[in-house]
Amino acid sequence: AADGSGRLIAMNTDYSQVHVHDADGWRTHRVGGRIKNGGPFSEAAAMALKPDGSALAVLDVDKKMVVRFDARDWRKPPLVFGGPGKNNGQFQAPLAIAQDEAGRMYVLDSDAYRVSVFDPSGIFLFAFGEKGSAANQLDTPNLFAVSPAGDAAYVFDADTYEVKKFLLDQTAKSGRHVGNGGGKGYDPGQLRTPVAMGVDRSGILHVFDSKREDWQAIDFRGNSALALGARKAEEIVRSATTM
Repeated sequence: AADGSGRLIAMNTDYSQVHVHDADGWRTHRVGGRIKNGGPFSEAAAMALKPDGSALAVLDVDKKMVVRFDARDWRKPPLVFGGPGKNNGQFQAPLAIAQDEAGRMYVLDSDAYRVSVFDPSGIFLFAFGEKGSAANQLDTPNLFAVSPAGDAAYVFDADTYEVKKFLLDQTAKSGRHVGNGGGKGYDPGQLRTPVAMGVDRSGILHVFDSKREDWQAIDFRGNSALALGARKAEEIVRSATTM
């Protein structure tokens, strides 16, 4: 992940460690680690950086918990919340995590077919999404992205090869489905095997697809998706796996 100052943060999933690099590529910190080595993680598998770089949220898929670090002072004890269960604020199979500019955290749960939203203190706010095969429902959700402003969320459903957009109302604590984009294929805007998805500050959706072997920029700021352009992965790096 990258923040606005050019700092890069990378996760080593073999050791459940987070490596922090400055804008020149030098490693400045290494945090986390597995429980047996004195760290907080059983199996760290996903992370989300607050856009201004002030907080890092890491998802432990084994303990079904979120560990949130203060990225301004890595020595501070992290905030830990969540846990296994079916109640609000709990997880069954957490898969992906995101943060917005306000520090709200979003966790996609593939077995609960929902996205749970938490404030910066780890307090549950609301959830959206439900199981089903209708246009507004989730069948096989496996990727998630949120706009920096926290007003729109995107879930990729592998069953239909579609990105499903939800408008978020933080005051009303709700997420409302407004449209789908994508579909299976190699034409502009279509998808095969997306492995990473994100939203930039202007609201453009970016998708990296390992089977298409390309990165696409998609304008999904309205209720329908418009492909803006694509670039082959081989033009960027030799063997890309995520972004």
